[in-house]
Amino acid sequence: TREVRVVTRTMCGNPSATCRLADVYVPNVIAANGIIAGQYHAPNFEFIFAEALILGDAIVPANLQDLAFLYCGSGPLGTPTAGDNGPIVNQLDPAPWAPPMPTPAFAASLCSGAPVVGAAAVTAQAAPPVITLFPSAAMTVNSASSVFLSASATDASGLPIGINWVQSFGTQFQDAMTIPPGQPNAITFTAPFGPAQMVFTASATSPSSGLTAHANVTIDVTGLQADSINVTSAVWTNAVQNRGILNVVATTNAPLDANGMPPAGMQLFVQATANVVNINGQTSAVQLAATPLPMFFAETGPLGTCPGGLARCWQFTTRGALVDPNNPGRFIAPDEVTVTSSFGGIAKATRNNGGITLR
Repeated sequence: TREVRVVTRTMCGNPSATCRLADVYVPNVIAANGIIAGQYHAPNFEFIFAEALILGDAIVPANLQDLAFLYCGSGPLGTPTAGDNGPIVNQLDPAPWAPPMPTPAFAASLCSGAPVVGAAAVTAQAAPPVITLFPSAAMTVNSASSVFLSASATDASGLPIGINWVQSFGTQFQDAMTIPPGQPNAITFTAPFGPAQMVFTASATSPSSGLTAHANVTIDVTGLQADSINVTSAVWTNAVQNRGILNVVATTNAPLDANGMPPAGMQLFVQATANVVNINGQTSAVQLAATPLPMFFAETGPLGTCPGGLARCWQFTTRGALVDPNNPGRFIAPDEVTVTSSFGGIAKATRNNGGITLR
């Protein structure tokens, strides 16, 4: 927030590869006064805000709340006169912002306890959080199938807050309840042998009001074994006019009902991931979304929506997958596409085995 730095990747010898500044920290490239070759580093002297275009127009409010060191504070004061135990520099008070300026997105992770923008703080004092469940209220799974539950919650100011899961009723699941990597508001577990019923409760407490909200998901476990899933096709298209389009088609051997439709409560989900090396040289997994996304059931019908002559299938289509974290305007192909069924089936298509087609 107080300095600007520009580094050239050519110092590493390969402009197309990730280059960390630490890679060029060798004595023979550090010049007088600590100047490092390939780098521009200077204080940020000026912040330029929006201005009115016509003389006499109302002054455009400065979005000062978007500067983290103003909204969240700067932490311990580290000036020579402050000593070793300097005071904590918190949010500006009185705050120079008010509605309709929104609460910044970074507030949830950097300073969730700070007062929110303007009058929203008054509302937050009396309202419980709002919880959104995935699935919404109930689902049916087969015996010994893997179950995925997720939720999100926001307080009255719109800031996201954490979720706590407990089993509140029913047959105990088979193994430990675990939190999937990178998804702190989700849980996975293995369903018991059915028929059985389970109820899980998601809870969230607002740091602004101190109020807690609860929401329940009912899991009905059948006596059937897991279904078998087949990923018929997974195609990622990155042509000039169709950048980052992902199309997935899958089938299941779960029997259809008398109307030729999937069993009540059955759902197939898709998740795409890719391993990407970030600007620090570390490899991380990039996901299509925080939770698996639902596919839709399609019949051939007059338009022949299922490819390859399939009478019925499950399909998923999205545009803009996956976003390269190193280059926000660029899309990257998935390394793996996973399709899971609420009846327990799971199937994967990967680039290594040719299951994912790139165009």
